[in-house]
Amino acid sequence: MTLKIQPLTYEQALTRISTFYHDVFREEYESLGLAHENILWIGNFSRLFLPQGDLGFVIITSSCLIQVYFRIYFEGIFGGREKITANSIMYGVGLPTYPFTPQEKKMKGVLEVSNSSIYNLSRRVDRIKYRGKEMTLFWLLVETFGGKHEFRLYGLEDGQEMYDTLQSVIPGKVANGTTISDIADQLMKLAELRKNNMITDAEYESAKRKLLA
Repeated sequence: MTLKIQPLTYEQALTRISTFYHDVFREEYESLGLAHENILWIGNFSRLFLPQGDLGFVIITSSCLIQVYFRIYFEGIFGGREKITANSIMYGVGLPTYPFTPQEKKMKGVLEVSNSSIYNLSRRVDRIKYRGKEMTLFWLLVETFGGKHEFRLYGLEDGQEMYDTLQSVIPGKVANGTTISDIADQLMKLAELRKNNMITDAEYESAKRKLLA
């Protein structure tokens, strides 16, 4: 059964992300033309790989997944000096602790991925202790024809909501009944053939276009 999701209003979307992202969201709402899209889900995320990573928010619409993120660099590692060049992390949960300055905003990146390019989702739930607090981490890996995108969300409910929303908007099958995963497997085989010089670049591109048509 397909999950039916009610689109969020502009005001509802704002309540689901850190207040320090509100100005950034307003800017992207205009520049990305989100007024003409159905926003199905929005939430905070982080992607922390010491000594650097990203934090920001992710938007799922009926046609695409949008990441708005800030690149961060740690000055210290778990020694009480968790300051980063673009902001600092609140309670270790990947949220900004003060409004972004004009200089920090220059570290912003925006990545838009078409839902039709997503071919696989995987998830994992971890429970950890941080500064005496028990926390639930929801890891979500989104695999697309253009690459992999990993998200870390805090709280089982938010993570499951994001996963369920993506499941409802990604295509399960193409017209001839071939699954998206089947296409991904064939693309990987083509890439291997090209890598081993068994087909030319032109043959690879031609076969790729036929698969994705």
